[in-house]
Amino acid sequence: MEKLINYFFNISKQLLWSFIYFTNHIIHKIYYTLALKYEYMSNVTILVVEDDAVEAMDIQKSLELLGYTVQESAYSGEEVLEKLLKFKPDLILMDIVLSGDIDGIETAEIIKKKYNIPIIYLTAHSEENTVERAKLTEPYAYLIKPFDSDELKRSIDN
Repeated sequence: MEKLINYFFNISKQLLWSFIYFTNHIIHKIYYTLALKYEYMSNVTILVVEDDAVEAMDIQKSLELLGYTVQESAYSGEEVLEKLLKFKPDLILMDIVLSGDIDGIETAEIIKKKYNIPIIYLTAHSEENTVERAKLTEPYAYLIKPFDSDELKRSIDN
């Protein structure tokens, strides 16, 4: 009986040490992950302009995972211009096709003249005439959806 008790005691002790080691390992992993996230968090604030709410939320989540701050989203050119009266982001991610009377390129022209805020186009439109029209606004980048997070980060950080 004593051997049986010692056997269970040793197994319990091993399980306890394994649990402590595993828990400690997980806690350290979480701590270092969070520490790295906040250490490299960017101070860049971004305004996302996208007429599709689901797409806007996806872009916002991607940007936040990359460490950027998304102040707000806008769904039309008119809404962007209204929001810019209240705050000035460091960068605007602009779709080209927007709801409302003015598209993303026309909105970018107004923003460039009035506010001089850098713009990155993030759009599904890659037709030559659209790209040429967009180039006239001198964007920081022109990215095609679906976008790659690494490519987006490189474009923002440049």
